Amino acid sequence: MEVANLPQLQRVQAGRFGPRVALRHKRNGLYCDLTWADYREQVESSAAALVQADIQPGDRVGMLAENRVEWLVADLAIMAVGAVNVPMHAPLTAQQVQFQLADAGAVWLFVSTAGQLAKVRAIRAQLPNVRGVVVMEPIIDTDAVTWRAFLQRGRTVPGDIMKRALGREKQIGRDDLATIMYTSGTTGNPKGVMLTHGNLLSNVQGFDELARCGPESVFLNWLPFSHIYARTVDHYQHLWTGAVMCLAESADTLVLNLAETQPTH
Repeated sequence: MEVANLPQLQRVQAGRFGPRVALRHKRNGLYCDLTWADYREQVESSAAALVQADIQPGDRVGMLAENRVEWLVADLAIMAVGAVNVPMHAPLTAQQVQFQLADAGAVWLFVSTAGQLAKVRAIRAQLPNVRGVVVMEPIIDTDAVTWRAFLQRGRTVPGDIMKRALGREKQIGRDDLATIMYTSGTTGNPKGVMLTHGNLLSNVQGFDELARCGPESVFLNWLPFSHIYARTVDHYQHLWTGAVMCLAESADTLVLNLAETQPTH
């Protein structure tokens, strides 16, 4: 498949598979489905909201969240507008988060829960360049925008902003930076690893030649997307193959989730 960037890959697959299931995730104790068409709509709306927030190509956007659908949507939206996703491991301390965000030069941030938001509050004064925070859970907070409100902003932007958002995706090439992922820091301060769209797409394509997955495959993800392994062979491989990706609730529920989702991989 000839695509120039990862959001374009998602757009192509959404066009192919439309009403078919793309993702399965737990909500209120039960697995529910997100179609390829709805998945793409959420990415486009999030991208438009980022453009409205004046996120520019090359800007660094932090992600402090456990695995969840919003992680996947935000990842693709960040890259769709030419920005760079800086994902952090969810268990990091506030000061570890501060180091990585400051080192990367992040200007915007997505967080998952009240607990993760509390870490950001504790270090916000040390991050003068961070202009906005989106929290994925419905938490009322004067310093953050909820995910639902953020999506709604994108859905109601003027047409020229949506056009700009969609236009940016077309300008991203394989040599453009997609993400900065930090090492664990066991040999000193963590170091940011810069990966391009081409780096990630070539890995996915190579893995596909060995794994031979397809649209009838069902993946179960449980390793964290903040690690390159799960991000490549679960998240982006799912996009490449058109497979259904199911999100495990946690490592502790893996056996139950295996029974519930019946994955092929």
